[in-house]
Amino acid sequence: MADINHALAGNFPSLALNRPSSNSWTTTGNTHTITNAHIEANSVLLIVWTSANGVQAGEIVQVAAAGSCALTTANSVPSGTTFKYIIL
Repeated sequence: MADINHALAGNFPSLALNRPSSNSWTTTGNTHTITNAHIEANSVLLIVWTSANGVQAGEIVQVAAAGSCALTTANSVPSGTTFKYIIL
């Protein structure tokens, strides 16, 4: 993940201080909510799966609001699946 952050920061200097945050899917299923005070209604999150289970999630739909972002995946994600995200 550090390489992704470095590459993004090199092309977009405003991302230089935007460090990836870790999270995990809390329940098996297609939906998960991330709570983070830095998320705004127009935010987009770059999601990178850090456990193999997430790779089968398929397409991810994001709906951001002030302080949170709801993620919905095409396929069920097992509880405990880990990922990192960067708020863009």
